[in-house]
Amino acid sequence: MSDATPAHGSPAHASTLQLVRQGEGMAELAVLGSDYRLHLVIDKPLDAQPGDRVTGIIRGNARRVDVVPSGGRFIEPSTGRPRRVQGRAVGGSVHAGTIHVNAGVVFVVRLTDPRQSVSDFSQGQLLAFDVERGATLDSVRVTAGGTRGASSPGIASTHEAPAANR
Repeated sequence: MSDATPAHGSPAHASTLQLVRQGEGMAELAVLGSDYRLHLVIDKPLDAQPGDRVTGIIRGNARRVDVVPSGGRFIEPSTGRPRRVQGRAVGGSVHAGTIHVNAGVVFVVRLTDPRQSVSDFSQGQLLAFDVERGATLDSVRVTAGGTRGASSPGIASTHEAPAANR
């Protein structure tokens, strides 16, 4: 993978989520159009209320990354801190040691296995990896309004992943 994508992620690789709640260095964010609720570390309180949409870059450290022959995009568990992610490589930076993976939302992950390099992977490959504790949301932009105060902001009523993520 080339250095075509900036080392720190780009606006094109930012994800829009909906704030469910926040407190003590953590935000619970709903992935729009799904049942996913990610618990991500934040370095300061978001200037947002529950129901507001927030756009930012999800970052994490990936343990060993595997190329998988088939399957869909997913994040496990569906509620909580991301532990296992599978999705398509959409960019990366050899210099920064990061791969950008679309698993319904884009994760910018740093490779931590010294036997692996970003150049080992190609854009479009289906990748799976475990995420170390402490995935973050940064470069946040807030859009107020919409469904503020709704019981399930932007969440589908079933526990099934959206068709695009299967």
